[in-house]
Parts: sequence; structure tokens; C-alpha cells
Amino acid sequence: MFRGGVLRKHTSRCFFLLALIYSKSTSSVVNILRSTITIDDEDDIKPIIYTFFEPAYNQVEKLLEDLEIWKNIWRKAGWNAIALTLEDAKRHNSFEKFRDAFDNAEYKTNEYNRMCFYRWLAVAASGGGWMSDYDTLPLYSQPLKDGFYLPNDGRFTSYGGNVPCLVSGSKEEWERMVELIFYSYQLHTTKFWSDMNSLVEIDRNVYKFSFSKELTAIPVHNFYEKLGNPSPYNLKSSCNLSKKLRAIHFSHSGCKAVSFCYGDRGSAIEFWFDTWSEYCVP
Repeated sequence: MFRGGVLRKHTSRCFFLLALIYSKSTSSVVNILRSTITIDDEDDIKPIIYTFFEPAYNQVEKLLEDLEIWKNIWRKAGWNAIALTLEDAKRHNSFEKFRDAFDNAEYKTNEYNRMCFYRWLAVAASGGGWMSDYDTLPLYSQPLKDGFYLPNDGRFTSYGGNVPCLVSGSKEEWERMVELIFYSYQLHTTKFWSDMNSLVEIDRNVYKFSFSKELTAIPVHNFYEKLGNPSPYNLKSSCNLSKKLRAIHFSHSGCKAVSFCYGDRGSAIEFWFDTWSEYCVP
């Protein structure tokens, strides 16, 4: 299924990441990003993949470095990597509905988890398509095959199962998921409830009207378990396994389990990707 509007002009100076963290200085940082970042001519012919970013307190500089690593790696893999922000979520006509629900709920959802919900609005307002967490890197992501013509005829698909570290869907499917996630949240306003809780509930209870799932965005610790836990950068034997996978997810918990990317995650995964590419990318 072709996703209309996937080609962006130079005037679309969006800058975008999935740190999902709140900062009082967000608007000023976003303005700086949008005034300094441009999209190269080359990106106009690449399929778009989004992430979502809101800077966090004194970690802004480090997170922006991680964002640049995410962006550069996806671009090397053939994608136009763009970061959406809270301002993009506000363009969605359901933004105030979500915000008011959070404000009026008995259990007060913190800013971080609000941003996790708002990312769905940001992508829907931007036309749908592909979204990745900023800690998820491409393996065999198939940009020419699946970038412009979405898998499963555009049906919303989560490639990490019930972990939305890599997802795709048409604009209509993103809008449908926004409504389902909101409905799920409304049923649980007296306790902690995340967007991932909503996704699990939708998967369990909506059945055929739910969404498609694959397990082709693999958690980093599962990747190493399947390889027999070799040393972190001994990746020559990983190529056959990688060919079955779209992406690898370097979550905080996954990096803690494998150790090598726990702490300075950005530089570690950048070196990991370069090493893997040397062995596994023709």
C-alpha cells in the first residue's frame, strides 16, 4: 500500500526523535533544531521513518547526540529519518482530548508517559507510515520494498510484538490506533497505565480488529542469546540470523542484560552497527 506524502520537500524542516522525555525548555530547543537542520536532496527520494523526541532536563546534549546517531544509521540504511516533537502531536485534533483526560484522571500520568501517548498523535498527524524508537536500529529493513508500499497492505503492524519499538501503518490505521489507545486509557484512569499497556489490552481484547504483529525487531539480549552469547562485537556469525530481522532494539533493560551498551549507549550502538555492517552488508 502506497503511503501518500511520503516524499518531503526541503521546506519540511522537521527534526525528530523518540526520547519521549519532558523539559521546560522544550520549545526553545525545538526552535533551534528546526532552524539549523535541513533535509538533503538525497533524502527526498527515500522513504520516511519517524521517531519522537522531547528533550530532558540536563541530558539534552547527550540525547541529541543519540538522536543524530539514530538518524545517521537509518539514513545509511536507505531511509529519510525524521524526528517529530510535541508540537507535531498538538496538530492532531485529539490532542486536547488526551491532555484533558490526563489532567482530570484520578491517577496522574507523569510527563514521560504522556509523551509516550502523544507520539501516536504526532505520527498520525504527520500522515502515518513508519515509526521507530530512537534506540532501535535497522538490520535488513527493506526500504525500497516496504518503505513506500507498506507491509500487510498498510494494516497497523508492530514488529516488536506488543513493544512498539518499530511499527508501520497507513494514516487511517494510525488514526484507528489512536482511538483504540485512548479508549483503553479511559478504562484505567485510577491507576498507572501506559501506551504499551493499552497496546497489550487492544491485542488481547479487540481480536481481528486489533493489529498485525511480527517478531522481526529483536531485543538485543535475545539477539545474543540466539547467537550463543559471543563477545559483543564478534558479529561475523550473526549474518544469517540478521537476514530474518528488520531491526534490533537496544532498550535500557536489554543493554543492561548484555552490558556492553549499558551507560554510554549511543556510541556503543554506533560502533556495533558499523561492525555488523562490515560483516553482514554486501
